[in-house]
Amino acid sequence: MTNLKPLKEKIKAVPAVPGCYLFKSIDDKILYVGKAKNLKSRIGSYFVKSIGKDPKTLTLISKINDIVYIKAETEFEAIILEAELIKKHHPKYNIQLKDNKSYIYLVMRKENKFPQRVLVKRRTDIKKGDIAYGPFPNGNTAKAVLRALRKLFPFRDCSMLKYVRHQKLGRMCLYGDLGLCTGVCIGSGLKVYKKNITELKRILSGKSKTFLRKLEKQMKVYSKDQEYEEAQRVRDKLNRFYYVSRSYRPIQQYIDNPNLVDDLAETAIKMIRDHLPVLNKIPERIECFDVSNISGKEAAGSMVVASGGHLDKGEYKKFKIKSRTTPDDSGMMAEVLKRRLTREVKNKHSWGKPDLLVLDGGKGQIRAVGKVMNKLNYHIPIIGLIKKSEKIVYEKDGYFNEIKLPKSDQGLKLLISLRDEAHRFAQQYHHLLRTRTLRYN
Repeated sequence: MTNLKPLKEKIKAVPAVPGCYLFKSIDDKILYVGKAKNLKSRIGSYFVKSIGKDPKTLTLISKINDIVYIKAETEFEAIILEAELIKKHHPKYNIQLKDNKSYIYLVMRKENKFPQRVLVKRRTDIKKGDIAYGPFPNGNTAKAVLRALRKLFPFRDCSMLKYVRHQKLGRMCLYGDLGLCTGVCIGSGLKVYKKNITELKRILSGKSKTFLRKLEKQMKVYSKDQEYEEAQRVRDKLNRFYYVSRSYRPIQQYIDNPNLVDDLAETAIKMIRDHLPVLNKIPERIECFDVSNISGKEAAGSMVVASGGHLDKGEYKKFKIKSRTTPDDSGMMAEVLKRRLTREVKNKHSWGKPDLLVLDGGKGQIRAVGKVMNKLNYHIPIIGLIKKSEKIVYEKDGYFNEIKLPKSDQGLKLLISLRDEAHRFAQQYHHLLRTRTLRYN
């Protein structure tokens, strides 16, 4: 029986991030490979009370002598990394992915003159001419992704026989009635269907940013026109495929370097220091701010944090804007920074001194926050990040300067991640405030 005390001590140091974990035996053999959205929580769950655990799991736990983990940048990457590690090591206690036959793909298949069909297939079942996306670690994961996408972009998965049968009947199948297919078999929505297939390809190829921006714009229009049900429908659509719209890093990089995520984070903050003349040291703590509102109503602000180059969700903060009820992004940003920096000036309930402040915006936001700093007599390096162009703006010696970095730059990637996360967090709180207002009015 394994002595669990050293393992429980080791778990205390495991980070709460996505990744894969490997359980090893006393002779250093890999017993089991798993993936997790939160490594700390998932690994720790094996070593709490044994009630409810099946005999196989209890036997596995009794043989664990060591735990190794590999951090991933996203949960999706963790899923794919899990597949690769199981394929490579063939752990005794894993029952899936023991050979290439088990790899699952999402497939677009053209069948003669019929509209493209969307399927879940194993690697060995992929035909010439198929467009395949994956691999996914198992059928359940692939089907869950497909179910989410089908609600967004209805498609056909029926056989040619079924298609022709309903074509002759002049009646859609159940999926058509449920809104999960446009009914192309009876000549309904062919134009929409082709558009849906195009969007599916973009999303599964990780090229969905343009479409995401279009949906966000659409959601704001609905909210502005007080069509809140439509706005919520679009928001739900955004949330549903956010998980699968992220492009992911080649998994072999994680296998070649288990410390990849930490190395990338360290590189990112060093590159940020090298790029920015306003910095004279590596920014260990970076805080990024954004505001979200529609016509100034129920305005919300957000603060997200990167510690050592890693997003640090435990440090996130949200703000309800109090001083503005009309559109004024710069004024709202100034309020948020005043409330945040006053904590440090008064040295009361400090959140930790930031090394760099990042604002979603440009000169206007920097000027507004600069005035706040002057009044507080508290100064920290500050930059703005402009959407679309992704230019970095900073003020030095009374002049504004812009930096345009290549998209491959690791420092810029971290800043964009922070800005996007701040936007998401502010928007989430803004929607909550709007919902509360509608509920009580």
